[in-house]
Amino acid sequence: MESSPVTKRPTGSPENGGSDSGSDDKGPTTRTRFEYFGWVYHLGTNSIGREYCHLRFLCIRGKYVMMYKRDPHDNPGIKPIRRGVVGNTLMVEELGRRKVNDADYYVIRFYNRLDEEKKGE
Repeated sequence: MESSPVTKRPTGSPENGGSDSGSDDKGPTTRTRFEYFGWVYHLGTNSIGREYCHLRFLCIRGKYVMMYKRDPHDNPGIKPIRRGVVGNTLMVEELGRRKVNDADYYVIRFYNRLDEEKKGE
């Protein structure tokens, strides 16, 4: 199964429902907030030590990171199964290629620096 590439788009622009704000003496200014989203594979290990690989929809909107089972653009009102805030404690680690269930994946790990036990890949 192929996954689509990660997409980015400005969400604060007037074309996407954003707003322009400005004062009379400086002219209009726009505040742009980017949104990155796309299908990824979530890798992990269950309680008995078996590795799993699930297709998930990852969305980075502003300072928030959310993971969904389905595309929230196609299914409005769906709740994220995981969410987090991008801040000083968010760590991104490049692990490289890993073989899971006879398939090769390129792995990047996102985790909170303060919580070393729960590392999501």
